[in-house]
Amino acid sequence: YEAAMEKLQKTKVNLYRKTLESKKNYEHKCKEADEAEQASDRISSSANQKQIEKSQSKAKQCREAANEADKVYKQNIEQLDNIRIEWEREHINTCEAFQQQECDRICMLRNALWVHCNQLSMYCVKNDELYEEIRKSLENCDANVDIDCFITKKATGSSPPVPVPYENYYDKSPITRSNGSLPGSTSSGSGGVMKRFTNLLQGNNTSRANINEAATASGPQNDDKQDGVYASVMINSPSMTNTSQDYRVLYDYTSQNADELDITTGDIVQVIEEGADGWWMVERNGFEGLVPGSYLEKV
Repeated sequence: YEAAMEKLQKTKVNLYRKTLESKKNYEHKCKEADEAEQASDRISSSANQKQIEKSQSKAKQCREAANEADKVYKQNIEQLDNIRIEWEREHINTCEAFQQQECDRICMLRNALWVHCNQLSMYCVKNDELYEEIRKSLENCDANVDIDCFITKKATGSSPPVPVPYENYYDKSPITRSNGSLPGSTSSGSGGVMKRFTNLLQGNNTSRANINEAATASGPQNDDKQDGVYASVMINSPSMTNTSQDYRVLYDYTSQNADELDITTGDIVQVIEEGADGWWMVERNGFEGLVPGSYLEKV
């Protein structure tokens, strides 16, 4: 369309210029013819026959030239009008084509935006439904219930740990072990018991719990002296419970005194006595000795 319009436009401009030139030439020829006829009329009464004929011949030639210019001018006008009509028709067709293209473009853009908006609206509705489900779940959220649930699952006990009591070595009643020796009767004296007790506290947290449970079970609590923070315990002499069961060793332990026994993870030992202080008398392969009770698991 653009190429056809450019071609017609150039043709129309050229014909328009040609028509203007032919018009100027036509007007000039008509003016010359009028002047020649007027001159011939003036000299017809005073000039001789030869001059009159010459003047009339010139006037006739000028009139013929004017008629010829008029003919050319009319032809150019007719051609210009034809090209104008063709130009208008092509211009209308081109404008209609461009208008149709623009309408198609606008409709396509409108439909694309409409579909896109529908998709976004659908996603928003879907998201709102999901948000509503989340809100419904959040309505059932209770901080106190969640805290209580966490405490129930992760609780390590129902009461705070009892304070570690002071135990005078010489105030304890002597206990005869199965090997005939007394607790702490080795060359290390009371230091051996304290050393085992310290190692027991540092070795495993469960050993401390066993000591606390043994201390709590050793005697009734004095309710009158409880301060609400630490549970009070009655300090009694450690006792030994006779038993004979097989246990599996959970952790390695190296003896640090003569009355202790070396054990290795996975060993099966037979518990002879369970001491309330957390140290148990066990037998393994014919050898007896003390080991931490928290290092053992019942088979």
